[in-house]
Amino acid sequence: QDILLQKYFEKKESNILEIGAGGGTSAIYLIKNQSIKNYIIVDLPEMLIFSSYHIKRHCDNFQINFELPTSKDLSNGSNSIFLITPDQLASLPDHNIDFQFSINALMEMKINIAENYIKQMYRLGSDESITMIIARINELELKEEVNEINNPYTYPYNSADKIISFGPDFLQDFSRSMLRKQP
Repeated sequence: QDILLQKYFEKKESNILEIGAGGGTSAIYLIKNQSIKNYIIVDLPEMLIFSSYHIKRHCDNFQINFELPTSKDLSNGSNSIFLITPDQLASLPDHNIDFQFSINALMEMKINIAENYIKQMYRLGSDESITMIIARINELELKEEVNEINNPYTYPYNSADKIISFGPDFLQDFSRSMLRKQP
């Protein structure tokens, strides 16, 4: 994330969206090391509380809000962190996000949910927006349903996208292969 922001935004204050922030480690790092206008985290309610606790401990110069940002908030740069639930994502104003990313979160979701996040990211991104998705192919074992293979190569990307990098994560693949019982 840091390299992309430095290379493509060159100290421009950015609105950032993170899907599935966990404990907020990426948010803390980016807020401390980049020029951030606003930071939006989308996650499950219990994870938002976890993120807010860690972020508040390390980024006291940012205001934490459990509400949707308005277009005015995103335009003015209120130095805020907005923590929202997945159902609130559809209510965010269009084309205000400069950098959006998800690290190993979409692969844990049912395919239709992951695909909806991708569609929302296209709607939310500004003209020069950059989207970073890190995910691997993952088999979802679903109770009382047929298992799904969540494959990031099959997400509904736009054919006009400019791809910076697209390919397997060799380190993760190697690590997983070492843990398998069968070759």
